[in-house]
Amino acid sequence: MPVGGLDWYRGHWRQYHRWQPQLVCLCESNDAWVRGEYSGGYHVGAKDYARAAKVARLSVLISATYAFLASLVLVLGREVLPRIYTSDPAVLVLTAEVLLIVAAYQFFDCTQATIIGALRGYKDTQYPMIISIIGYWLIALPVGTILGWGLLGWNLGVLGFWIGLGCGVGFVALFAVVRLYRTSRDVDRISQFSRI
Repeated sequence: MPVGGLDWYRGHWRQYHRWQPQLVCLCESNDAWVRGEYSGGYHVGAKDYARAAKVARLSVLISATYAFLASLVLVLGREVLPRIYTSDPAVLVLTAEVLLIVAAYQFFDCTQATIIGALRGYKDTQYPMIISIIGYWLIALPVGTILGWGLLGWNLGVLGFWIGLGCGVGFVALFAVVRLYRTSRDVDRISQFSRI
């Protein structure tokens, strides 16, 4: 997101930006994503669709549980965690506000990555691409820009950009989970994707 032009805490932004809390969750959720994609794809290739559905559900459950716990740590530690990196009061206030939005974003992002990985295991790639384009380019970027730069009057700065990103990722997660639910139960759709 283009936040470098914001006047908010221009000198302190680099201190805050060094700490990327989403990296904590990505490492563990990627393991569930990889297992969902490759193991689920293995079972789809073997035409064991019931086991592929179980692997997909388990992968999403593991990822969502871990993402929830990581988000809970961010919410509960939003006042304490930033103190590891800075003592600047302005940065601490901004970080505490942003971490609330990042926690929600984190849950949806970890979960949608695993769901889209499971869809890849089913060889369903076109629909996830379309919802990702809509979620990131048509929702996250415009909403973040409008709220972050105050184009409609609400100048939320960095917080606005994170809200926009959260809206886009939430959209992708919602539509991806519906697609996974329907695909994992539709043998004809699975067979059609397997032929591609």
